[in-house]
This record gives sequence, C-alpha cells and structure tokens, in this order.
Amino acid sequence: YQRRVHGYQRRVHGILSSAMKLLLLFCIATVSFGWTTFEIHEKITDVMCLKNMAQEVFPRGYLSVGKVDPDYAENIKKLVAAKMATTGYMFPCFKCGNPRKQADELMDATHMVKRRYFVHVLAGQWSEDKSANRAFLKEIAEEFTTRSNIAGIVTNAFHWENVMGKDCDDFSDLMLFYIDLDKNPSCRSYVPFGGWTEPRAKLFVENDQKCELWVNRIENCKDRLGFYSSNKEFNKPQISLHILNDKKKNCLLYTSDAADDTPCVDLGGRRIIKKK
Repeated sequence: YQRRVHGYQRRVHGILSSAMKLLLLFCIATVSFGWTTFEIHEKITDVMCLKNMAQEVFPRGYLSVGKVDPDYAENIKKLVAAKMATTGYMFPCFKCGNPRKQADELMDATHMVKRRYFVHVLAGQWSEDKSANRAFLKEIAEEFTTRSNIAGIVTNAFHWENVMGKDCDDFSDLMLFYIDLDKNPSCRSYVPFGGWTEPRAKLFVENDQKCELWVNRIENCKDRLGFYSSNKEFNKPQISLHILNDKKKNCLLYTSDAADDTPCVDLGGRRIIKKK
C-alpha cells in the first residue's frame, strides 16, 4: 500500500513539475515577445537604456508652433543605429496654415518611409471652425500617403468632439490611440466616438520615469502591433509620453507654447486655462 502511495505521489510531483516548467516557458515567452513602446519629447541620452526597456520609440517630430522638433532627427539617428523600430508624432499648427507643408517638413527631417506618423488632436490647438479643422487634418493624412506613409490619431472623445465635431467620422479608417488616464490598463472603458468602433491602444497613465525621461503608459487593445511596417506580436503594455487628457470633463484651453514646453508638463502644458 505504501509503495502505491509513494508511486502516486511521484506521479503527482512529476505532473506539477511539468506544469511549472510550462508556466515558466510561457512567462519567458511573454517577456521575450512582448512589445513595449515609448513616445518621447526630449533628447535621448541613453539609447541602450531605451533598447533594454522597449522595442519601439516614437520621438516628437513636430511642434504646435509650426516647426520640426530640434531633437527629432538626432533622436531618430540614435534609434536607427540601435536597430530599434521608430516613427514620429506631431502637434499640427493650424494657425500656421499649409498642412501639407507641415507633414512634408516632418517627413523631410528623416526621410523615413512606411511609417505611421501619429497626429495629436487636442482641444485648444486648432480653430473654432470644425469644418476647417477636418479639411486641415485631411490634407495632413493625404500628404503622408504620397510618400508611402500613413497617419494615426491620438485623441479622446472630449478633444475629438471639440475639434472635429461629434458627427465627424471621416478618419475612422486611421488607427486610434485613445486617451483615458484612469490608471487602468483595461480598454473596457472605451466608448465609441468619431466612427471608431474600437481603438488600437489606450493611454492610461502618465508621468512614469524611464531612462531619465517622463513617459506615459499605453495598453494595447489589439493582439497585433499598430505599426505600419510591422506585424510582430505583442502583449505587454506600451509606454508613451506627452499625452493630454481631460479626466474631469472641464474645458481645457492649451496655449501652443505650453503644449510644447518640456520636460515637466502637466497634461501637455504648464499654462492651462480652465473654464468651469
């Protein structure tokens, strides 16, 4: 009887040991194949730190005052040299006019192709004419496609409705990173707007310090990377920086220079005017 009991115990131990090994392999695979992204608006000083923590980095490429970020080209060079996936993001300058020129200036800074350039759509940085705002964004998106690139959108329902209008679904074919700084990585908080039935990713927490940079975290809502020239699998939270959000549904008016201030900005700008 005792021999039978000991034999049973050995079999159970073997099963548990095999299960633990499988769990360990699964965890290793998760870490190995996870896809982490940073979006930065400062000069990179330690690219190897970024490479050890992320597979993809999005530097800020265009300022809302109507010029290319002075650190953008150098940041891209460092990332490419480190063999990291990269692209750029922009704050369009509506008052500067000529949206196609702005898109061209961003692309000319690095001459990258097959990239998804993310456009931030944030209240206070556009005009009060929603039709004009739509036309402006349309020209930016179209200009990217003329050089084998494509646009993505970073916004939330509050900003989108204030800038483009509640009924605007003209850009629902573009990838959406939606903003909800609730510190919850779940994308279940998403409520459809702008024609997007579902987002690609959620920006859910801000001001996390990584590699001497302040970053915001992004949780992926899809099982594939939202990068135009890649189809690599990912399952880890992404990280991003310089994201704006209105958590309390106040009307936030951002001045352009405040939106571009670095490095310690509050929801995208130090000088924020609130209307209650």
